[in-house]
Amino acid sequence: MNDRRLLTALLSAAGIAPEFHGDALITLDKLDKIGSEGVLTELVERLPAGFDRGVLAAVLSGESIALDPAAIGQVMGGSPEALAAAQELCDWAMVVAEVLGPEIVVVDPTLVRGMGYYTSSIVEIAHPNMGISLGGGGRYDGMIGRFLGTDVPAFGLSLGFERLIDVVPMDSTGYPDRVALLYDTENPGEHLAKLKIQLVDTGHTVRLVPKSKNLRPVYQQLVADGFSRVAEVTSDISESGSLAWRELSGGN
Repeated sequence: MNDRRLLTALLSAAGIAPEFHGDALITLDKLDKIGSEGVLTELVERLPAGFDRGVLAAVLSGESIALDPAAIGQVMGGSPEALAAAQELCDWAMVVAEVLGPEIVVVDPTLVRGMGYYTSSIVEIAHPNMGISLGGGGRYDGMIGRFLGTDVPAFGLSLGFERLIDVVPMDSTGYPDRVALLYDTENPGEHLAKLKIQLVDTGHTVRLVPKSKNLRPVYQQLVADGFSRVAEVTSDISESGSLAWRELSGGN
């Protein structure tokens, strides 16, 4: 995980003018291919005005950074903008770590993601054993804001389906059981995600459905989509085994 605002703050701290940030990020994105010295050498060629080599070298060293906003913000330039972005990144990372486990989440200050429309948090999904990327994405609230005048929460994700097919075992038992979870707005997203992960791990296809006053059309749509059971999520349910299921039949 990283944040494009942190990268911008880092480049500014290194004395790179905003008009050259795009070129610098293209080079930084090559770190895995050409190494830290290769990145610094190419930046010298690309940036006629020069830059503070020491500021970038500290980040390119590959040393891990603790999930601490003050430490991350300082490494990425130490500006108020960097510290604010680091705090937001850590808040998000901690929620993800709570759902998936702390060992799953890594802050990588050199993660760029090539799409220029990402304006804040960015993420890459890596396989733990194969060392390959399975997908990635980021938030582009700011890009929408430039068109509408107001930022709108938005996140885009791309997946490498060919790689996913290679690493996900085929299910030989036939079609998975399709179940739906009804929730209200008081349920935190991480709570719902934990329950969904538990069900997916046991072979279910899961749809999260917000509660409404009239559930009959909701049930009818679920039946039409092939879902067989539904359960209501309450705040006291932390394990999928505690869910009370009801069979769906004819939309009732």
